Amino acid sequence: MADIVVTIPKREIKNFEKELIDLEKDDSLLKYYKVSSKPTKLKIGDSIYFCLDNKIRFKADVEDLDYIEMFQCETTGRQWESGTHVICNNFSPVKDGKVIKGFQGFRYKWW
Repeated sequence: MADIVVTIPKREIKNFEKELIDLEKDDSLLKYYKVSSKPTKLKIGDSIYFCLDNKIRFKADVEDLDYIEMFQCETTGRQWESGTHVICNNFSPVKDGKVIKGFQGFRYKWW
């Protein structure tokens, strides 16, 4: 298992929360998270942890990992450039999440 951790930038937290609301309403929706490079150790069934405001707050299951050409978010309408996306579902809050300093890119889970 090679879970990854990503940070949601402060300017994106409201969009992230909107997406979570839509995911709760329709469990057929998936969350796409663009990463800077392909996490080679990450496999389907692993987890992705989301850091917001310097604390791990959410966890989701990795359903797929794929290079996607130009992607438009159904919730925000934003257009994303081509790149590697972690496709995830089954979001859940993380109780007593680890306090960490935010960072760019992704890291493999270290705890």
